[in-house]
Amino acid sequence: MTLNQLRYFQTLAKTEHFRKAADMLYISQPSLSKAIAQLESELGAVLFEKSGRNVRLSEAGKAFLPYVNQALSKLDQGTEVLRNFSGKEERISIGCICPALMTYLAPVIKTYQDTLQRELRCRTEVGMSENLLKDLLAGEHDVVFCTYVDGVKKVRFTKVCEFPFYVVVQKNNAFARQSNIRPEELDHYPVLFTCSSAYSRMIREMLNYYHVHPISAGLSNDEVGLLGMVEAGLGVFITTDYPQVHSENTVLIPLTQNRFTRPVYMAVREGQNLPPSVQGLVDFVLSG
Repeated sequence: MTLNQLRYFQTLAKTEHFRKAADMLYISQPSLSKAIAQLESELGAVLFEKSGRNVRLSEAGKAFLPYVNQALSKLDQGTEVLRNFSGKEERISIGCICPALMTYLAPVIKTYQDTLQRELRCRTEVGMSENLLKDLLAGEHDVVFCTYVDGVKKVRFTKVCEFPFYVVVQKNNAFARQSNIRPEELDHYPVLFTCSSAYSRMIREMLNYYHVHPISAGLSNDEVGLLGMVEAGLGVFITTDYPQVHSENTVLIPLTQNRFTRPVYMAVREGQNLPPSVQGLVDFVLSG
């Protein structure tokens, strides 16, 4: 599941017409049809039904749309915070994992902007840590805020913040009536995991420490898919508290343990000569 697929789904749901949606998205109709088919295949659900020459949302599509709208709205808000720093300086390209965008990076950028005597232009991309680091090494990003990924060479990682863990549960789940959840309560319980191997490894290492062996109930590479699976009663997932993991039909419950947190690292290429504005941001983060 990709961000483009979600935007394609959102646009098609609005127009209910493949050609009109493709025109709005500046892609070909076959490309749109293929993307929607891939999304339906990954979700295991039919999202649209034919209605004459048009299409309309299926019941599954109607259930999925509010989560897509919410997730894309939150991401757009976060990227807009960074894009608003238009000015005379060169652009800074930043990669960031979704949990750190609104809760950490956007406030840092705003505070850094306030210290400058000039305006700053930022471009940010949200994605999984592994993909962001590949883009960093390819020169697509100046700096990345991500999960630590073992074995990545020529990258310097510096921990900049950390967050406590929560468990996202369905509102009518028995866990929703609890004030907290202990790791041991998840033993042999259905747990959903992200497609990020680095983050999933972190969660499994924590559960293994407490001798917890969950049932792996599913995978998704974004919050929309995970929330949808939680609402469907397929399991719970362990995360931190940020806007994209809130919904009307789910609840965040603190995971009570005092040993593990989710760290976020700033990553830059080793030996890289950073432009002044990028170096200024890196130094500002390190000084904080």
